[in-house]
Amino acid sequence: MLTECSCLAPRVLSTYTYVTGGTTASSYANCECPEPHKSYYNSASKTCDCNYPMVKNAQGMCVCPSGTHEKVWTYQSPYIVPPSRYITCGCPGDDDQMAQISINYANSNSGYNSGSLSLSGSMATTGWSLSNSGSMGHNNSATCYCNWDTPQTGGGCGCPSHLVKRVNVMDYYKDSQNNSLKFGRCECAVYGAVSVYKYNNGQLEMNCQCPQGATLIPINNNTYNPGYYIDPNDQGPAVTHVCECPTSTYTYWKTDSNGVYSPHCVCNNGGELNNGVCSGPQPPSDSCNSLNNLYGQCAWDAVGGILMPLSWESLLERKKDWESGALCSGGMGELTTSRFKVWVCDAVSSCANLDYVFNGTDWHSATNPFCYVYDESTKGFCPWGMASDLGMDDAFFIEAF
Repeated sequence: MLTECSCLAPRVLSTYTYVTGGTTASSYANCECPEPHKSYYNSASKTCDCNYPMVKNAQGMCVCPSGTHEKVWTYQSPYIVPPSRYITCGCPGDDDQMAQISINYANSNSGYNSGSLSLSGSMATTGWSLSNSGSMGHNNSATCYCNWDTPQTGGGCGCPSHLVKRVNVMDYYKDSQNNSLKFGRCECAVYGAVSVYKYNNGQLEMNCQCPQGATLIPINNNTYNPGYYIDPNDQGPAVTHVCECPTSTYTYWKTDSNGVYSPHCVCNNGGELNNGVCSGPQPPSDSCNSLNNLYGQCAWDAVGGILMPLSWESLLERKKDWESGALCSGGMGELTTSRFKVWVCDAVSSCANLDYVFNGTDWHSATNPFCYVYDESTKGFCPWGMASDLGMDDAFFIEAF
């Protein structure tokens, strides 16, 4: 006999309905906190905790800290009932969501540990303090900060002189006055350029700079510019140029000959970049382990600081990894061809990553190995993919690491 499902406290059962053509198409139920847009379920403490930077008031409800204001954004869709909402705590005048909020929690009853807590990232040293009216029932205070230390008169944040302000407008979220949700940011005017800091005669200078070895290319400010994505919902200066590193290179930060930490175009194979060309071995562009292909770099191995194509010799030298199961190999079975007969999965490959596995009771992290197939025609390894994507992530295999 079927029985009605319920949720364990403090979560409650919420039902959402999809509507098409004015009629109900489907619905689903979910266990969530009583204030799902303001809080989340903490599986460790089995409690509903407030989303940062909200705090709990004397009645145990999640509210914005004193001096900030609550903004409710509603997703503009006639197909979801009740409509999805996004709730933020805004700083005075910060309509573009560019300020960070730092809270001094004076009482552990706020839902967090007592003490000072700030958002991570580039926090400025100046901001505007927000007085505590005592309405929360806790002695909490808050300060709004601008990421680039550029508070504006009347509130809100600006950008330093070497950067431009662009604002992403999300028209599908509206407030009660029909204003669109916006997220502003400070960035270099040129796509692909980054802020570089250096001292000149004891003075800190900030400039936008392309990676060394890159070429400045003019582009059109359309949604797609061969290989570049420009968001059409952005407000601000148009993107007219892009920094482009040569083929078979990637951007890497390092200290140059002048002692300045800055981005460089670095060869994938560890060779030297001269006039846009990398020295050292380069596989043909149509090779399975070409560095231009998806996962192509995964089939290369670092030898003495230089990348070389992965080989059986380098794999067989790793005896401890074979013994522990970090390296596994097997036949291709029904996928066997004259070219591909054997696969290898490597749990300590630079392309392996952490995945999450459900063991029937709870979710936990586990290693997701990266796999290759051996190419009998070229005597080299071709990237195959993540073990989880290939259906080779059984519990014994990936929980062993």
